[in-house]
This record gives sequence, C-alpha cells and structure tokens, in this order.
Amino acid sequence: MKLYSLLNADETHYIQVANKQADLSKNVTTVGMMEAPDISDFLVEGQLLVTTGFHFYQNIPALVELIKEMDRKKCAAIGIKDQRYFFEIPIEVLQIADQLQFPVLLLPKDTGLSVVVHDLLHRILESQSNALSRIIEATSELSTFILEEGRTNLFLEKISTLINKELFLINSHYEVTYASKNIQSQTETLGLALKNTFTENLLNVSETLLGSDQEKVVALFPVNTDFKSEGLFLGILDYEEGNNEAKLLLQQIVNLLGFSTLRSLINEEAKRQIKNDLLISIVSKSIDPSVLSEQLHLQDINTELPSKCAIVSIKQTEVKTLISYKTIRMTHDYIKWFLDETKLDYQLFINGEELVFMLAQDQMDVVLLKDLQNFLQKQFQEQLIFLIGYSHSALPLTQIYTLFKEASEALTLIRDHSKTAPVEYRPKIISELLQLIPETEQASYIEDNLAELSNLENESEREELIETLYQYFYHSRAINKVASALFLHRNTVIYRLKKIEQILAASLDDPETRMRLMLAVLLLRNDEQLDLPSADL
Repeated sequence: MKLYSLLNADETHYIQVANKQADLSKNVTTVGMMEAPDISDFLVEGQLLVTTGFHFYQNIPALVELIKEMDRKKCAAIGIKDQRYFFEIPIEVLQIADQLQFPVLLLPKDTGLSVVVHDLLHRILESQSNALSRIIEATSELSTFILEEGRTNLFLEKISTLINKELFLINSHYEVTYASKNIQSQTETLGLALKNTFTENLLNVSETLLGSDQEKVVALFPVNTDFKSEGLFLGILDYEEGNNEAKLLLQQIVNLLGFSTLRSLINEEAKRQIKNDLLISIVSKSIDPSVLSEQLHLQDINTELPSKCAIVSIKQTEVKTLISYKTIRMTHDYIKWFLDETKLDYQLFINGEELVFMLAQDQMDVVLLKDLQNFLQKQFQEQLIFLIGYSHSALPLTQIYTLFKEASEALTLIRDHSKTAPVEYRPKIISELLQLIPETEQASYIEDNLAELSNLENESEREELIETLYQYFYHSRAINKVASALFLHRNTVIYRLKKIEQILAASLDDPETRMRLMLAVLLLRNDEQLDLPSADL
C-alpha cells in the first residue's frame, strides 16, 4: 500500500509528516515497533517503524544512522512519538531525511504505540484484502472468458482494457506475435527495440525482465508452456514496478495465458507426433517414391526440392544412465529454436536417441552444422556431447531413405568423440573397403597370392617388384605411364613384370589373376592415401 494512501485513511489521519521532502509514494508492507537499539539488524523492505524515541533522544547521531540504514534497506518510513522524548525533531535528523527523501512521521502524544500499530495494520490488511478480492474477481472473469472464447487475441484485448495498459506477446526470437490495438502498427520496430534493450537470449529466461522503450518501463513476463522452442512472453508497456496489486494480477493473467497457449500447442504437438511417426517409418524402410510422395504431400512437405539430411547423436561424457526422453525432447526443442532463429525451412523429427532434420541443399553446410553443435554444447555445458553426421547427396525427399542412410553412415566414421566436428558421408574407396576385412583374413589372402614375392630375401628387389606391380595396376596396365611414374625405361618395366610372372608362376594377361594380385597388393601396402582408379582389369 502506498504511504500517502495509508496516511489519508480515516483511521490513520492523525499521523503527520515531519519533513518537507518526504517521498510518500513508498510501498508499506508491514509495521514494526522499536523496543531495542539494535533494530537495524531486523529491518525489512517496506517496513514502517514506530518508536517513542527513547533510545535516541540522548544520541541523535544514532537516529541519523538509523534513517540512513532504513533508506538503504528500502524501508517505508519511521514514526516518532511527538512530545514524549522529542519536543521537536532535531534539525540534523530532518536534514538527512530531506536529503534522502525519507519520510519521518509524527505520532500523536495521546495515542499509544500499540493503537497506532493496530490502526496502521488494520488499514494495510483491509487494503490487501480488497486488492485480493479484486484480483480473484478479475481472474474468475478472465478464466470464464478464456474457456468460453478460447481465442488468445480477444483474451489479451480484454486484459489490456482491464489493466489500462498496452500489451503484446513476443516469442523467444524477439518477434511480436500480437499487440493491442493502439500499438499494432509498431510491432516490427518494437521487436527490434526490445532486442537491443534486452541482451539476454530469451530462450532460457524464466524470470521477469524489466527494460525501457522510449523512456517507458517495459516488463516481459515469461509464459510457461513446457515447450522450450515455443517460449512466449507477455509484454507490458509503461509498467508500474511498485504496484504489487497489478503485479499479482499480472501473474494470474500469465498463468491463464500459459493455459490458453498450452492448449493450442498441444494440438500442434499432436500433429508433430503424427509427422514424426511417418518420417520414422520412412527412414526405416525403402518405400515406393510415388506412394511416399503422396504421404509427404499430406503433411505439406515439399518433395521436389533437393535436400540433405543431418543426424544429431547425443552422447554422455560419462555413461552412467540412459539418456532420458526429456533430454532428447529438450535437444529437439533447442534444434528447432536454432533453425527457426536462422529462418530455415526444415523437417525435424526424433528417431530413438537421435535428432534428424532435412534442409534444402544450399542451406546445409558444415558452418551451419558447427554453429548448431556449439549452440547445443553451450545449452548443456559439459554434460553431453553432440555428434553430427550429414549426407553427401542432395536428393528430393522422396529419396529420404537414401539421405538418412548416408547421414547414419557418416556418424559411424566418428571414432574419437572428443573430436566432434560434423562429418559428411562419402562413398568408401577400394582401400577403405579392404580395411573392413579382418586382419587375419587379410594376412591369409596376401600369403595365398603374394607369398613368393613378399618373401624374397633381397629386400631392395622385393620392394622394387611390389612397387612396379602396384603402379602397373594403378595406371591401368599402361607401360609408358608406369615407366614415367617410376622414372624407368619402359623395357625395364617390362622386364620386371616378366620377372614377377616367373616368381609367382602366374600370367598377368589373365583377368582373374590380375584381380587377385591387385587386391593382394593393396592389402599388402595397407595404403589409404593411394587407390586404384577404375582400372581395366
């Protein structure tokens, strides 16, 4: 309750203000009576303290310090009994009170402190009771309205009229989604102004934010919807920060608004789940493109635009428990927010413990994926690691099965989870495919086909012949190219090849022999840097 309202009440009109520069707009929330000189330790914000002045009439500096401390702790006022221990308030007390604009009140000499406290508390409680009744009545009316109408814009317009303030809804991207009639033309500039005013990322804000726009206080009240990516805030222009009644009413309004918004979001969530289930079924098996096209069109998904697929895999830094669905869903909402923030057209769904999304070919690149990875890491700090694999191909979404398989294969290429750069799928070259053969079988194959050559006692000769054979296959049996690569005369190359045939007792003119020897040489070299082109075997 404002101090000026309290002093103007019938039951407390006998209290006078002693200093001329008193700020009577202070809020009074409680009344206390001073019985000990160490009252400073028990002061609270909004307190009106009454005293006879006994502890200070012989120690004026102590009273001055008390007033300073009360002002520092945002107390409302001090009331001193007149004509008891002070026949007049000392000038130095009034001076510090005026300097701080702190109210010093005179309590009548014929009225006991207990009566003063009773009258003050009675008026405060009566005011609070009346305010609470008004809030309950307004909340009840608004609850009925929102249940019957169900339309958020009408609900907000009614609130604007009720509290006599301009208000708006803003999402976590600083986009104004609704504004009351008088400020509808300012929605775009208002969103930009607020983005410059509030440096906070609204995605994780859960407390009321206060700022200013054109010298007016702006308050943003978070609307709880349980969907992080769909965060909303109720904005109030020209907000009165000290009005507790308005603050309590607004909190009830925010709760009702959360209920209304959640109701519509649940409907959207049901649609999302249907699409999610459809996409999971598509990536789990290959479906005829014509059938798939029809199913995707029913979900308003563009099947013609060449797209790429990315998969975000969640890993724990320390594997202690399974990753909860709550964590997976929160990651989904963070990814959705990130893609919405960058104004991208995407398809996103949950597949087990992985998040899958498709973007147009020109939007999916490693820079975007790295930014997303860093963004997710920042939200979860060191608790989780996020790995990303993405497809190499860009195909219409009627071939989503292929895109998903490529992105899944890209994830398998990540061996070291501490190196989390996004990985693009690439078709395996021959040497990589050979590395998939178990080492014991590799050794056996080499022994069966190259034993005589690889076991030559002359190490220099052995290396020369194996290198010549490798270059022979690498250059598709073109003798001149082999000679050039080895810096030899072509006759020397021919001589070496004939010697290889003699040692292995095999003919290089036989296609099957060439195939066996080529694979054996690649396994023997174990060289992932060089590979064979499409050789004419």
